Amino acid sequence: MKPEKKKRRLLFRASVFLLLAVLCVCVSGPLFYDKIQKAQTEGLKRTKAGKRISIEDAESYAQHLSCVLLGVWRYAYDPDRPEVLLGEYLYDEDGYLTEWTEWSYDERDNIICEGFHTLHDKPGTAATEVIYEYDGQDRVVHEKRYQSGVLKEESFTRYLETGSAKVRYRYELGRTKAGEPQMYIVSQEEAVYNEKGEPLYCCNYKESDKPECVIRTVYDEEGKILSRMEGKTRQSVDEIWTYDWTESEGSLWESVVCKNGEREQTERYLYNPDTDEWHLAGVWNRDSEGNISHVYRAVYDGELLLWEMECSHGKLYTFRTFCYQENGTKRLSMEYMQDYNTHQLILYHYEYDEKDRLAGIYLYDMEEVGNVQPFGTKKQGGYARIEFYPMQSVAVGIALYGPDDTLDRRFRFDQFGYYIEEEEAEE
Repeated sequence: MKPEKKKRRLLFRASVFLLLAVLCVCVSGPLFYDKIQKAQTEGLKRTKAGKRISIEDAESYAQHLSCVLLGVWRYAYDPDRPEVLLGEYLYDEDGYLTEWTEWSYDERDNIICEGFHTLHDKPGTAATEVIYEYDGQDRVVHEKRYQSGVLKEESFTRYLETGSAKVRYRYELGRTKAGEPQMYIVSQEEAVYNEKGEPLYCCNYKESDKPECVIRTVYDEEGKILSRMEGKTRQSVDEIWTYDWTESEGSLWESVVCKNGEREQTERYLYNPDTDEWHLAGVWNRDSEGNISHVYRAVYDGELLLWEMECSHGKLYTFRTFCYQENGTKRLSMEYMQDYNTHQLILYHYEYDEKDRLAGIYLYDMEEVGNVQPFGTKKQGGYARIEFYPMQSVAVGIALYGPDDTLDRRFRFDQFGYYIEEEEAEE
């Protein structure tokens, strides 16, 4: 064989081999990259999380209901101050630490440092760290928030006879023309609050000393919002919201919210005169074309939330149920979340120690088990059933039943998850 012909054949074979190699990388590259990322994360768990813990199934859900254990939260308390929480730690299903938050206190049990950590933090830093300073009456007067060791936000609070005033700065780390590191203020917020902590006045600035948005809010003596005005200067009013309140039975209040004279949404609140607190129980909002954009519904037993449902941009977003023990502490909760035609159903089981302190929360994937979950207290309760569209993971209904299996109400959605209506059972 002639040398030139042999050389061309070798070059052809090398080109084919190189092409096949490139194709293999293009096809399997993302999968290979995901495996590397997963292996790196698993390695971090074993090198940075310390000793692996053994997770025992608190109620044998994983065994008897074929649930998938997702992980568990553990809580640590100060042995000398039993009510002082020192840290909360999230472990995965294999018992490896994945993220945690720790607190430190002063001699008066005020939190002076809160640090949130992940496996990917730089040595000696936290993903997020908040430092607090207090006055002589144990009120926060200075707060600094760091991300990966860099100051990102700072606020100062001054207390008045009838409320408080706060200024907040947000920073970014940049460089001067000479290349030296320098902290820049990227936004600023000033706010005034009444004695209940409700905002009366808020002014936002961005990269200048000129206001970007000014909001003023007016309340009545019971704490109900009467009006909210928004403008681009301290004197202008570009938009105004008014709230028309009516009282119904059972300590329920309903408010019709109008924006610039046009009805925008209806809100419903539950008022507790014993605690002087308002709890949001319902929102109905329609966009400019009359389509439902936001729906929120919730039911309480006193101060205890039994269930809540929320639709965002017209589609079902989340539904939650809660079960309580006789002392009012949570026993079970369920969360259904839906996004882009996928859903996740998670069961939370709460565990307490001998001092009735929260000791752990077990997380279970309930996808393969069922869609019926109880809610309530010993005095009031029932169960919820999530109804799915055939052959799809989209909820088309949420039915709520009383303890005697009677249907109380049902929320209906179309096959794409958009809210249609709420049906109440006839008496």
